[in-house]
Amino acid sequence: MPFAKQNYFLMGGGFLLVLIGFFVMYVGVEDRGNSDVIYSFGKTTLPVIFILLGFLVTGVGIMKRFNR
Repeated sequence: MPFAKQNYFLMGGGFLLVLIGFFVMYVGVEDRGNSDVIYSFGKTTLPVIFILLGFLVTGVGIMKRFNR
């Protein structure tokens, strides 16, 4: 196997962070068209931080070498 157990945990955690970012970014049907909700910190900045952090953690999980 090309990766150790820790690599898979890091990649899974990064994938989970990306999913959390997309779920936080989601705007429900009742809030569509409401610019106060769409352009709030929780819908524009926070999800981007989660997604970029998820990509970073996934990249570290792919590139880091652990002893098997």
